[in-house]
Amino acid sequence: MKKMVAVLLAACMTVTAVACSKDDDGDETTKNETEQEETEADPVEPVSADMPADADEQIAAIMGAIDTWYVDNEYELYQYAIADMDNDGRLELICASVQGSGHYTYADYYEVDDTNSGIVLLEDNLGEGYDFPDIIGALVEYYDEDGVRYYLYDNHAYGGVSEQTTMYDLVSIQDNVVTVDDVCSSYELTDDEGYSITYFDAEGKEISEDDFTNILADVYAHNVTGQNIRWEELTPDNAEDMLRDSLTLHYLPVPPAVG
Repeated sequence: MKKMVAVLLAACMTVTAVACSKDDDGDETTKNETEQEETEADPVEPVSADMPADADEQIAAIMGAIDTWYVDNEYELYQYAIADMDNDGRLELICASVQGSGHYTYADYYEVDDTNSGIVLLEDNLGEGYDFPDIIGALVEYYDEDGVRYYLYDNHAYGGVSEQTTMYDLVSIQDNVVTVDDVCSSYELTDDEGYSITYFDAEGKEISEDDFTNILADVYAHNVTGQNIRWEELTPDNAEDMLRDSLTLHYLPVPPAVG
């Protein structure tokens, strides 16, 4: 009887040992898999067919040039976004900062070169002393015409609390030049005589309110569509992850407007 019990006990111990051995191996395998996952960077998820197939390589090219575009200035807050502004498959990195009491926006646009080996600073058509429209924002509207993608932006400038100028601009990239075209503008003034607003066309000629409204209506008569452009405040340590997030959001579809 004791021998039978001993045999049964030995068999139970053997089964337990085998089970523990399997669990230990499983834990070790899981640990190794976890360590491997932590050391490998996840590729950019292709959330849209429009996203470039070589998006990872283009981000690597941007990160390889971080000393060129990253601004470390405690007095001027810069934000960054990735987009394909001209829809040619080459990503643009936009670096922008809003400065001064007049709410002026200054920006640099870089584009990844054709070989994914670096980035190129794009020229713009703005003269010295002119600022960019208010490009920092989560959602921007655009339309395509004659192979060019035009983005619709406002540009607000303030002269203290009593004056405000609002420019309505179209921004595009044409022949590797960031092009800002004025559409129309308004000037608001509050003084001792009360409030007034004056309207101007693209050349700065004073126009009526009806003409101003019609000019904007002509712009929105195009097939205007929304697009995400996610701006990030980043550091060299988190730059790659933040730019990947910016790129992913850029290609997510925008729900149609309700109403």
